[in-house]
Amino acid sequence: MPKPHCEPIPAYDSWVECATVEELDAIQHLSNSLHMESLTIRERILGPNNPEVPHPVIYRGAVFADNARFDRCIDLWLHALKLRQNNKVSVVKDLLRFAQVLIINSFLSGKLNKSNHLTGFLANGPRWGRFEFR
Repeated sequence: MPKPHCEPIPAYDSWVECATVEELDAIQHLSNSLHMESLTIRERILGPNNPEVPHPVIYRGAVFADNARFDRCIDLWLHALKLRQNNKVSVVKDLLRFAQVLIINSFLSGKLNKSNHLTGFLANGPRWGRFEFR
């Protein structure tokens, strides 16, 4: 039975689900491809209105942040934020997480330095991944 066609989601690198076992075999050793495949399948099966869909998207974004791939992290987190907003779920923690990523990204790219007050602002905020503000 063929899968229904779904529009590719830009946050998932516009990934198109594998249609055959051969296509799936071809990505079996490609970690990012497998993760995008799984996020795509999960969202298709559960639907974008399922409250369980955003969590793995946020987690995958955190993995990218831990590897200093902030561009990919932000894409995924914006998508998760949109999913949560559509489900009328509070996004306060998500917004704080975004602020942390933007500050770390700015710090690592040289736009902030240790004397900048913004890094101290989040000193007592939530921790995620290997980035801990202390």
